[in-house]
Amino acid sequence: MLARFSERDNDQKGAISYRELADKIFRLQNDTESEDFYDNLYNLYLDYGTCGEYMKLISVFPAIEEWVASTYGSGSDELFQVLITAHDGYVYTYNKSDALKVDEKIQTFTNKPASLGLFMKASVHSQFNEYDQAQDLLKQCLDEILENPTEDEKRLIPLCYNSLGYVVMEYDLEGAVGYLQKAIEYNNKYLTGKQGANIDPLVNLGMVHYKSGAYLEAVKYFNEALSHSQQTQNIYKAALCLNNIGLCYLYSGNQVKGIRVLEDALKLAEEHSGKLS
Repeated sequence: MLARFSERDNDQKGAISYRELADKIFRLQNDTESEDFYDNLYNLYLDYGTCGEYMKLISVFPAIEEWVASTYGSGSDELFQVLITAHDGYVYTYNKSDALKVDEKIQTFTNKPASLGLFMKASVHSQFNEYDQAQDLLKQCLDEILENPTEDEKRLIPLCYNSLGYVVMEYDLEGAVGYLQKAIEYNNKYLTGKQGANIDPLVNLGMVHYKSGAYLEAVKYFNEALSHSQQTQNIYKAALCLNNIGLCYLYSGNQVKGIRVLEDALKLAEEHSGKLS
């Protein structure tokens, strides 16, 4: 299967191994009387999000939300991070109603861009293939922040354009190209110091050309995304880029090269199998 990227993909995947996570769970289960129990559970909760253990994450979310709100405050950055993590948990376990409830809470943070809630809601609709709703919310978000963006909103603009490219790709390849080029334009304008910012739109541009049958043109974008992934040591996305490149060569008729690149993708994934990805 060819892999593409939306705003839901996590740059931090692979930051903790299965063994490390298991060790943390074991220690926590045998230390329930410790005064540091909730601190440790909070850190474990964030690790669940990093590792993609979403069923475990949402099982402890209510307790963590209550503890963090009472410990750090209802408007704290800590609670904000808990909610953002819960959003991913509910989205990836296909719990649409609870994901949207979390997004309503995210919108109450007065020290965060109000438009962020629109962006998060759009990501929920995108995950459930409700592309028209996602597109409307992303356009509304851009309408609110393009003219005079704050520093936080500057980071949001290219994410919105990448997401628009992702959602319209299903029925408007030309429109997707325009949005993805805008994502790269605003990344280069506002996020010049952030390495790897263009990985997602580059991969999605590759996907557009793949869908149109321009396989070698797609390889060009996938290779550029691969280079950014390698520079930032993002193994997760590097392996997926190699997977895409290999499949493009296969479909273009170069089976020998395609198989070789797919073997490289598999080797890279196996070499880092101790890390979650």
